[in-house]
Amino acid sequence: MESADQFKAVQPLQYYKRFLDQNIRPDGRRLQEARTTTVNVNFCTHANGSAMVRIGNTTVCCGVKAEITTPSVTQPNDGIIVPNVDLPPLCSSAIQSGPPTDYAQTSTKLIDDILVSSNLIEKKDLCIVPSKYVWVLYCDIVCLDLDGNLIDASLLIKLPVVSVNEKTGKLEYDHAKTTSLTLRDEPIATTFAAFDSDAIIMDPTLEEENLCNGSFTITLNKEDDICSLFKPGGTELDNQKLQNCLKHCKRRVNSVRSLMQNAVSS
Repeated sequence: MESADQFKAVQPLQYYKRFLDQNIRPDGRRLQEARTTTVNVNFCTHANGSAMVRIGNTTVCCGVKAEITTPSVTQPNDGIIVPNVDLPPLCSSAIQSGPPTDYAQTSTKLIDDILVSSNLIEKKDLCIVPSKYVWVLYCDIVCLDLDGNLIDASLLIKLPVVSVNEKTGKLEYDHAKTTSLTLRDEPIATTFAAFDSDAIIMDPTLEEENLCNGSFTITLNKEDDICSLFKPGGTELDNQKLQNCLKHCKRRVNSVRSLMQNAVSS
């Protein structure tokens, strides 16, 4: 065991390749096997919607706060969605105090792109009074423990009923009543990592992400069609590899959807 640990410390990539050549990973998973996933929803009483997702050792919390604002002049009937990914130093020894890391900023941009491309939330559904009042949803995603595969968060949002007082022209809230925000799609992301040995693995750990030649994320909508494919460089991905990943992605998505339905109904 000591010699194996020493070999891993000196030649981590070669250590991994010896496992990948046998179609297995050091943690015992098959190449296209994801880690155990758990989901808890509405755990935060001060948010309009919240979820906690754990994939292996990666733990992410998401809280949604809804506020009322004035819409933009160019889109007077559209509400606003503001996602933000926070990677505090407590989530990993690799994260230092200071401004947001490139990883956090890239993840925020990817989530924003997925929200737009999937049409998960129709921004016109966030309109209260055209040209005057709209909802703005602040989606704060905080990583408590980072061990790879950060992109996975689901939301269940409820908003208080709001009306305009005809006499005063002011907004009146009815917090005793809530209206569920219509989620028009169910985008679910699956991340893969590629090695130069042509091995492609699903749900990479942070160590695997650091050793691979490149990672990419496939997001499927509720029709199992690709609504987002994020691949920031790295190894080439031909059509055959993509189709093979897509097959495993669909299997993973079905499992996650079932998990989400059970979490919401419980």
